[in-house]
Amino acid sequence: ALHPSLKILDVVISENVILHDADLHILKNYYPFREDYKADPKLIELCRNACERIENRSFQVHTGRIASGDRFIEDKAVKADIIERFSPWCVEMEGASVGQVAYMNDTPFLIIRSISDNADDGAYEVYDNFVDLAAHNSAQIVLNMMALYTE
Repeated sequence: ALHPSLKILDVVISENVILHDADLHILKNYYPFREDYKADPKLIELCRNACERIENRSFQVHTGRIASGDRFIEDKAVKADIIERFSPWCVEMEGASVGQVAYMNDTPFLIIRSISDNADDGAYEVYDNFVDLAAHNSAQIVLNMMALYTE
């Protein structure tokens, strides 16, 4: 979690994804000439509807930017730097890569993140306590998306 509104187990649906640890000059000036990748609006709506179907839901759903990088963030100074430079809702390690590959293959995409920690001191300990619940919530959302898509 990077945004102050997020709580553990809340869900962030990507509006767009960006690499927080890459040179933006390189990203903008070399193929594929993008610094971020926008998620598919239809998939965003499908995901929001899937979240609404979860009975007794104990988490909030947010839509916004997700930042990706090559390491697990567990330092409040690194967290503050990412927030200052990119204003993302959360940080993770895979979403921007998925976005880039989808963009390069003209394929719609969406990233869903269930928050497992606060990306600060003690993040590993918190992560260990919530990773299973976060994964369960994400799986339920995807299953609901599949059900809605086939209805």
